[in-house]
Amino acid sequence: MAGVSANIKDKGGNKITLIELDSAFALPGTITPGTNAIDLGHLAESKMPTNPKEQEFESEDGIVRAREQSRVIKTEATMMERHKQLVDFIAYSVAGKTYLQYRYAGIVNGKYQEYFAIVQPKDQVNIQTPGAAKSNKYEATHIAPDSAVVFSSQDLTAIENALGITIRAAGPFTISANREFVLIETNVQ
Repeated sequence: MAGVSANIKDKGGNKITLIELDSAFALPGTITPGTNAIDLGHLAESKMPTNPKEQEFESEDGIVRAREQSRVIKTEATMMERHKQLVDFIAYSVAGKTYLQYRYAGIVNGKYQEYFAIVQPKDQVNIQTPGAAKSNKYEATHIAPDSAVVFSSQDLTAIENALGITIRAAGPFTISANREFVLIETNVQ
């Protein structure tokens, strides 16, 4: 949307986009902003916390005989924009659907950092006034695929063209089996 973020200065990072995936984790034939894809706009902040879980199995004598570990990785962000298309998409379109999440983290250690993940976002809206530029939350749980998922350079070009963004990764790239995300670093030119 033209003019939506004219007064927000991009410091070089912190952008998230979502593109709906089918049951085989493939992109749709046509990517349509507001229908099956969205650019969340500028973010006040974002993070990718890991919630580790551990379960210990004790025998009757009180000795730990085994231990299992698991984890949940999420993306959490505070959106600075709240135009109708964005609010409607996050509030009404994401429930029960799976998306490719593209997260541009900016320049880190002299390289562009881009995270790609298969996620299931939470449908939520939290807008308060004043302070709306820091009240609208985004949260998505990362899904680790059972087998590797490949996205081609044509897939990335289709995303760029549909959403008007720049993806620095050349493609193809793979989200490996049992991995919640892939981080791609590209040299700054």
